[in-house]
Amino acid sequence: MIISDQQKKAISHKNGPALVLAVPGSGKTTVLLNRIIYLNNTQSVEYKQILNLTFSKTQATDMKTRFDSMTSNNKAVFSTIHAFAFNVIKLFSKKYKINLKLIEGNNIFNKYKLLKRIFYENYKSPPSNDDLDYFFANYSLMKNNMLNIDNFNSNHFINIAIKYEDYKKKNNLFDFDDMLTYAYNILKNNDDILRIIKRNYKYFQLDEGQDASLIQFKILELIAYPENNIYILADDDQSIYSFRGANPEYLLKINSIFKDIKYYYLNKNYRSTKDIVMLSDYIIKNNKERYLKTVESHNDEKTPIQIIKVKNIETQNIFISNKIFKLNNKENLAILFRNNISAYAIAFDLIKNKIQFNKRLNFNNNSLNIVLQDLNNIIDFALDNSNLELFKSIYYKLNLYLKKDYIYGLNIGFNKSILDTILDDSYIKEYQKELVENLKFVLDKVVNLNLYNSIKLIFEELGYIEYISKHFENIPIKYIQEIILYFAKDYNTINELLKAFKNIESTLKNKNFNTSNIFISTIHQSKGLEYDNVLLIDLVDGEFPIYSDKASNLEEERRLFYVGITRAKKQLYLVFPKYRYNTKVKPSKFFNEIKKINK
Repeated sequence: MIISDQQKKAISHKNGPALVLAVPGSGKTTVLLNRIIYLNNTQSVEYKQILNLTFSKTQATDMKTRFDSMTSNNKAVFSTIHAFAFNVIKLFSKKYKINLKLIEGNNIFNKYKLLKRIFYENYKSPPSNDDLDYFFANYSLMKNNMLNIDNFNSNHFINIAIKYEDYKKKNNLFDFDDMLTYAYNILKNNDDILRIIKRNYKYFQLDEGQDASLIQFKILELIAYPENNIYILADDDQSIYSFRGANPEYLLKINSIFKDIKYYYLNKNYRSTKDIVMLSDYIIKNNKERYLKTVESHNDEKTPIQIIKVKNIETQNIFISNKIFKLNNKENLAILFRNNISAYAIAFDLIKNKIQFNKRLNFNNNSLNIVLQDLNNIIDFALDNSNLELFKSIYYKLNLYLKKDYIYGLNIGFNKSILDTILDDSYIKEYQKELVENLKFVLDKVVNLNLYNSIKLIFEELGYIEYISKHFENIPIKYIQEIILYFAKDYNTINELLKAFKNIESTLKNKNFNTSNIFISTIHQSKGLEYDNVLLIDLVDGEFPIYSDKASNLEEERRLFYVGITRAKKQLYLVFPKYRYNTKVKPSKFFNEIKKINK
């Protein structure tokens, strides 16, 4: 393997802190592994004294496999930060004979069961999946950013978090996020454990430093002090995990922590063609909070970026299918997207056309499942409008302006229509009657229409979409409408449709890999990987980027776009659907930035 001059300089760093800023495809893992050998050869550092840390188990395993192929010595230590923290906790538990129990995974008693119990004790009703996801997302952020519970402005979260913390503390329990805080506090307050770590390890290397959170960096500071033989490989332009505590700010201000830190730059991309590298460099320079660097290409081959405009999901899928059918068997192709929900339409067509594919998804589409369940309830109520329990589940989502006490106090005669009962009630105001009459009129139509037109009518003639849009943040409602109708045209009943979505979801959640050269993946899950051909799809403004009030959010969305672009080695296609559910939409903001290149 040929080592470049830039790589040699970074590999030859001996003692003290260093930050290696490595652009995509620059061979940073090669640098990290060769530095292990360099330290052994020139500094007589034993392999087992170098602790090599990274974020994911897959990355740690890959690094170990590559290192084992480079040398016969298999004593080098590769670990995730969490696995290292877990070992610190086990050392502490053994020394002080404290039985700490991890409540993760599918254990008989795990953190989800505990939280459900706490919810029920406080609110007398079980939490929804959204409630659980919301709590653990914020709890993880709190732990990773070293925040106190009272830093959050939600009394609901604070109340549950305090009870969750208290229960774990009283019963010597800890979860995945507690690993970091437990390990940090042990190392900070227990000199014996810290001495054991320092005796075992003299040098510390952190791969994918942009993915580390504040508490992970603070753990590194403790174990590396005072020699500070800490070597970080990172690309601040690929920091895309703020939702789990990663933040480029630490890297940008690292010289305030390590005054004598040395910087090394790996700015040559060995992966992608010249056009792809030029585009990625141009896009990322629109960000302000970053290290200034220019990405260069080692590959002079020119393959123009293809900007593809399609009408909708259906024509986008036709374009994808054509690219797959024309694909060289010796190459692979990845279909990448910002949001998990994009996987449904692609998987639906690939399965229908009997095309095998692999997927990299962290799957959670509660918003889609909520809409599907509501459609099921509305259609079922249309077929049986005397079912009060069904009506209770939907009335407030249809903008009928009827109070809960009124609905729950209804006295319905045997087999009598609930809507007729309401219309016969003199208590109901005229505008409410008009809304109920409209609902009855629409539901009478729903019974006599095919599934596709029934759903279309519900979307367009009732107040349901208005309700969903108001009550769920960042939900791509137009996309959800379009994808449901895209599926619905192939089915006759709502139960068949629900089963189809359930089967697709089951397929997408299955993490088994096959020999296919076709991959579908979120950009987040594709990070660190590369593909010959990349189709970056669903580039609709508001869906990608997703906007918020924070300027930093747009910078992270741009970093995410940058990561997507730089997965491509040979061909890159940027695909923009012009319509969402028959409504014209704008292309991604990043399209406009690309247009400026030619001006």
